[in-house]
Amino acid sequence: MPSSQALERLIAQTQRWRLSLPLLLFLDAHRPLRFLAGQTLVAAAPMASLLGFDELNAWAAVLDDEEALLQLRQTLETAIQQDDRPT
Repeated sequence: MPSSQALERLIAQTQRWRLSLPLLLFLDAHRPLRFLAGQTLVAAAPMASLLGFDELNAWAAVLDDEEALLQLRQTLETAIQQDDRPT
């Protein structure tokens, strides 16, 4: 299970880049391939860390953990609703 701190960083990063809806759509569309995507991230993590992408292991852990994925999904839905509100 990923740490809550890592999950919070991932959520904050997606909200900062305003990618909540695309990420939610991606997670739903690729649900059957979730295991394969997680293992690909684990395999790519050492090379990615050399290039400065240190969060791949956290993303892989989220894809592997049903509870973390549900929490991510709920947070993304909340962020999308907040983005749609008129200012």
